[in-house]
Amino acid sequence: MPTPPVPWETPVAQLSDQDFEGICPYLAENAGLSRPEVTCPDGTMVETYDYHCDPSTSGPSARSMPCAITFGEILACYLALREHPCDGGGTGEALPECAAFAACGVDLPGSGS
Repeated sequence: MPTPPVPWETPVAQLSDQDFEGICPYLAENAGLSRPEVTCPDGTMVETYDYHCDPSTSGPSARSMPCAITFGEILACYLALREHPCDGGGTGEALPECAAFAACGVDLPGSGS
């Protein structure tokens, strides 16, 4: 995976809209989550999380999080969702890589977009 445009440990609350102008294309290229539905091994269908990054909305959304979540935690969760959609319930609530969001009581940035 290419080097991200910001360090992994950067708190998202510190990222500007300008930072997201580099982050959005990076996420689209390296952590794309555009699979609308997946059939799981048990036969159930899971509607996967669909993230749309837009610097004008993703930056303010990320900065409004009430917890200190890092860019690396966001990326790790998106990658886990891509690799294990059936284990994550489509939105990651069951994935350890997404625990920071569950602990914070917030949705992933971009949800509902």
